[in-house]
Amino acid sequence: MSSLVSILVPCFNHSSFLIESLESFRIQTYSNLELHIIDDGSTDDSSVLIRSWVNKNSTRFVKCTFEKTVNKGVVNTLNSLLEKSDGQFIVICASDDILTPDSVAVRLAKFDEDDSVDVVFGRADVINNEGVSYFDDAAKILYKANVENFKSTKLISELFYRWSLPGPVSMYRKSSLLFVGSFDSKYQVEDRSLFLRMVMQHSKYLYVDQCVASYRRHDGAYTVNPQSRRRVQLDIAQCHVDYANQFSGLRYLYLKSFVLDVLVLKYSNYVSMFMLLGIKGLRKLIVLLCLFFYSYI
Repeated sequence: MSSLVSILVPCFNHSSFLIESLESFRIQTYSNLELHIIDDGSTDDSSVLIRSWVNKNSTRFVKCTFEKTVNKGVVNTLNSLLEKSDGQFIVICASDDILTPDSVAVRLAKFDEDDSVDVVFGRADVINNEGVSYFDDAAKILYKANVENFKSTKLISELFYRWSLPGPVSMYRKSSLLFVGSFDSKYQVEDRSLFLRMVMQHSKYLYVDQCVASYRRHDGAYTVNPQSRRRVQLDIAQCHVDYANQFSGLRYLYLKSFVLDVLVLKYSNYVSMFMLLGIKGLRKLIVLLCLFFYSYI
């Protein structure tokens, strides 16, 4: 019997994009799917659009649920969605992003080939408000990843020192997610702390060199708005500092060095922001040397 895959969709004020996103789930080539959607207190007409779409298309899925809640943040919303899911595998896609038609099938096939795999991820192109693609690889272009390392024993090192996975590209084995404690509500950037906990448990990541999603960049996104981007940077830096003691050697030093970022981002002025750029430049050089000379699994 084919595995059940759960698609989890957190939504907040994405009325302009969500139908395109929902349709991408409906047309998946893989059939054994369930869909769970939570509108996290949207102030636009997202909930009206979702209810209408669900009423028309729920029979496409083994199970299809929708709930509107007061705003509680993306991490708490994801944990609520995870609790609703019955699938053996989990796909997370924000309601402004899009899955390619064979996105689920391609990634699930890799799990079927290797029972020891915990996470399978692929590529995402980058789209604008109109859905037009302008970059073919989000990890490479937006986050400066060396994608060749994804295909080698340096995969975990590449992600550890140069995190580069946009949300919709990863598929998780649900039991692995639950084993590490799901999503940590202490951080708003939920996937980074999850990855660090996965590494602590020696989880196995596998890359499939195929576009599995479209990642949207628009004016309302955390990664575009300067103030939001600064909050995200502080959140990631604090996460690194908090988890540093769980690692040793270069990994410990790398994570611990973000204490400087935390201080600068909390108490910044123009001079200290230049200091932050200097810190990042030095850290980048260290990371490049580490990835060139070593392979940490």
